Amino acid sequence: NHKRLDKPQAKMIADVLDVLRNTVKTLGLPLEVSLRDANILAKSALGFLDIGVSKAFNEALKLATLLVVDGAFKDPRNAEQLVGALDPILKIDVNAYSNATADSNICPLDLE
Repeated sequence: NHKRLDKPQAKMIADVLDVLRNTVKTLGLPLEVSLRDANILAKSALGFLDIGVSKAFNEALKLATLLVVDGAFKDPRNAEQLVGALDPILKIDVNAYSNATADSNICPLDLE
């Protein structure tokens, strides 16, 4: 329900949520993926565009998703599996994510 999202952007968020939901289910994690998460991802991605952190929506959505993954998945193995599942949609470099999250001094925004 974001007025600024066009149909391809809304579809990309829906695809990300589907992958999140399926991966959480496959891993047997006690997490719920809901429409509220879509709202968080949309607001975060649009915010990254507004402040100039990202120039393209898919890059902004990638950053928003990585922040959610980093915050929700304390076990790095689960986070890596989720990031790997999202790669076809968001084109995330799993190796860069793994290396960066192994060093707690690196901010997820530096993964760009």
